Amino acid sequence: MKTTCFMLTMLLTFLIHTFTHAVTIPDANLAAALRDALGLTENESITQEKLQELESLDATKKDIKDLTGLEKATGLTTLKLTDNQIRDITPLEELKKLKDLDLTNNLISDITPVKGLTQLTKLSIYGNQISDITSLTGLSKLTELRSSNNQISDIESLTGLTQLTHLSIGNNPINDLTPLVGMKQLQGLYIGGNPINDLTILSGLTELRLLSIWESQISDITPIAGLTELTELFLIRNSIRDITPLAGLTKLNRLLLAYNQISNIQPIAGLPELTTLWLDDNKISDIRSLAGLTKLTKLTLMDNQVSDITPLSGMTQLTWLRLMSNNVNDITPLSGLTQLTELDLMFNKVGDIKPLADLTQLTDLFLSNNEVSNIKPLARLTQLTDLLLGSNKISDIKPLEKMTQLTRLTLEGNQVTDITPLSNSTQLTQLLLHNNKISDMNPIEKLTGLTRLTVKGNPIQDMEPLQRLLKRLPNLELDIPVGTPDPTIPDVNLANVVRGALGLRSNDAIPPEKLAALEQLHGYNRNIKDLTGLEKATSLKTLQLRQNQISDLTPISGLTQLTELYLKDNQISDLTPIKDLTKLTELSLGRNQISDIKPIANLKQLTTLWLWGNQISDIMPISGLTQLSELWLSDNQITDINDLSNLKQLSRLHLTRNKIEDISPVAGLTQLTKLALGGNQIQDITHISHLTNLTTLYLWGSHIYNITSLKELTNLEGLNLQDTQIRDITILGGMTELTWLILDKNAIIDITPLKDLIHLTSLHLQENQITDITPLAGLIKLEKLRLHNNQIDDITPLKELTRLEELNLGENQIDDITVLQNMRYLTALWAWRNQIADITPLAKLIRMQRLWIWGNDIEDITPLKHLRFLEELSLGQNRISDLTPIARAIRLKTLHFDRNQITDISLIEKFRRLTSLYVHGNPIQDMGPFQKFMEQNANLQTDMPAEVELNIQPPPANR
Repeated sequence: MKTTCFMLTMLLTFLIHTFTHAVTIPDANLAAALRDALGLTENESITQEKLQELESLDATKKDIKDLTGLEKATGLTTLKLTDNQIRDITPLEELKKLKDLDLTNNLISDITPVKGLTQLTKLSIYGNQISDITSLTGLSKLTELRSSNNQISDIESLTGLTQLTHLSIGNNPINDLTPLVGMKQLQGLYIGGNPINDLTILSGLTELRLLSIWESQISDITPIAGLTELTELFLIRNSIRDITPLAGLTKLNRLLLAYNQISNIQPIAGLPELTTLWLDDNKISDIRSLAGLTKLTKLTLMDNQVSDITPLSGMTQLTWLRLMSNNVNDITPLSGLTQLTELDLMFNKVGDIKPLADLTQLTDLFLSNNEVSNIKPLARLTQLTDLLLGSNKISDIKPLEKMTQLTRLTLEGNQVTDITPLSNSTQLTQLLLHNNKISDMNPIEKLTGLTRLTVKGNPIQDMEPLQRLLKRLPNLELDIPVGTPDPTIPDVNLANVVRGALGLRSNDAIPPEKLAALEQLHGYNRNIKDLTGLEKATSLKTLQLRQNQISDLTPISGLTQLTELYLKDNQISDLTPIKDLTKLTELSLGRNQISDIKPIANLKQLTTLWLWGNQISDIMPISGLTQLSELWLSDNQITDINDLSNLKQLSRLHLTRNKIEDISPVAGLTQLTKLALGGNQIQDITHISHLTNLTTLYLWGSHIYNITSLKELTNLEGLNLQDTQIRDITILGGMTELTWLILDKNAIIDITPLKDLIHLTSLHLQENQITDITPLAGLIKLEKLRLHNNQIDDITPLKELTRLEELNLGENQIDDITVLQNMRYLTALWAWRNQIADITPLAKLIRMQRLWIWGNDIEDITPLKHLRFLEELSLGQNRISDLTPIARAIRLKTLHFDRNQITDISLIEKFRRLTSLYVHGNPIQDMGPFQKFMEQNANLQTDMPAEVELNIQPPPANR
């Protein structure tokens, strides 16, 4: 009996201790989130007892990495861990009561721990790195699953989840939808962003209310015809031409068809319940079929070819209408649409805006880039808050004087002379007036709510009004400099920086007592030349004056409280004035004119020293700075580094671009994590073989041939071996922690050792002798890959590298780019000088911003018609005759189509942002558009002078 009582007592004691004992939560951010949820103070312990009482936790955007300890919260039914940095979810496998789990946007690749969470009804694994979802097989209670933006290719595991009503599997490499056949209960399905071209499987999912198939490869939507319960259908960014199958979907109220190839919209005419319709970026010119859709409240037709908008006249329920980038000149049909609150007519040919006079509910009106001169019809639109009138022909803005609700107004690029009517628009926060004819700025002095004001390019007579405005608004973003000097600080730019730091206005006198109390001063790129006056700022601890024109440091010689001094990018040569600033711990003097560093020898407290980009050859004064942990000496004239051997605390050392041959002094610097030695004359690298703490190493431009000495450096995360004359990269196979690797300009043929470097996100292999890139096939985390100037003819191994954002394939022997079609994240592609004729695989790469495909065999550029985000496009030296497909790429800044077969260049007028235009070597019939463009863009970079080319008549005979 006594024994039994004793045992019970011990057990009870153990249980009490267990439940009241603090649980270890290694991740401070998770601990903070738990304390917040539990109502605990920062110093209170998180006990198991309290954790088990917790039923719900929202730890969104808390920068959590480690979930250890969360396994004790076994009472959780709802857990939200969105937008963190979690990789391992093992602790979650104990949370058996979970019903709602959100793991959106983390770094998870293995979801095995959710296998036993059989009570789950809602699960989100959206935006991770998951490829295998077999662990979901037994989660039979799931009703909602969000798994988009992963690497899932096989969805067979979903077949048994018969309770699912909402499924999101978009933006994965899924091409087989067969497992969805039996999911008759689905009501919401998101499958966009997958390489799907056949929708037959969906024809039986007749309970669907919402279907989203954006950005896929769909051209035939016939299987959708029977899904008559649909109320929302999203088919953005596909290749759809025929929308006849939509005619019977009469319950639709939201239909999104933007970015397709639709010209005939007659089938939409019979969808009377539509309230939202997106038709942007198609080939629509005739909109008569829309006339009967009188329930529409939101309609967008941007980037089409519409000129007649008469069919819109009866849509009196419209609140939101976007017609940007069409051919509209007559807007009379809009006169009765009195419910409109937002109207976008930018980039059309509108001159007469009288029809807008009665649209008094408008709050947002966009009329930039039209032909408007008279804005009197706007006088009654006093509810406007956002009005864009830039790039028109407006001179009189009196009609704006009663628009007191305006918060944003753009009038740039007009002919305005008098801005008095704006004096009462005191709600304005943004006002763009640049490039007009305004001389008097007095009227805007009352606009004290402004945060941004542009006035550049006006003949302003008196800056005083702007100075007074800046007194009231010291943080105003203004596109021209305004200010006055101070008796203490004669350099007006330095005076303004000091005023800003003290919270003074631009013309205020600087009180000596406030200057003396100032502890921090930051003046980056402010054109400061003279530091006179700063000698009175005796409390300064941090002084940051990078990128100015300072040469004399004498005024700061007595600022002995300074601990941080940043003077990079100035004109300093003499360091004598700072020799007594012995409290300095950080000193930045990069890119100056320094050769003698003796004055810094006594700055013994320095932990960080930047001296790169000077003329230093003797580094002996540094030898006694033994507290240094970071030292930058790149771009100098150093040959001997023996004086560095005693700096045992160094963790970062930069010595690139000097004249160093012997690196033996670094052998004892075992704390180094980053070492930059590139651009020297090094041949022997054996002295770094034992620096095993290194995570980053730069050896580019050396003559090392053999890299076996690097074999033990397995902690490296970044390695640069550019232009080192190496051939054999066998030892790199063991550096499995590498995330970036630079190997260009070598003699490498075999890249097999790279196949296991699965953490690589950036890889440079250009200018080698590579023919076979098969070893790259498994490097699915790659985001940047450079392979130009090799001997590659087959890029099939890149098929699974769907995360690539930048890819350079230039100067190879490639003729087939089919594998690029699934690289939906590509923003930059260089494929110049290959043998490419068919660019169809580029059609879906709508994120593309830079595309260089000159020097190929391309005739048809139709696949580029949806790449409307292009900013750089190089098409030279092909066989192109028609530029029409790129007409909608109005963001273009660079356009090169030289040496082709183009006769008509009239569409260049659409590209108003161009800064570089190459046209030579084409049989152009009319150079008028080129001449006009040159006249309107004085700074345009081109490959031929307009005045010379225009004398060639006719062009075909000159080539």
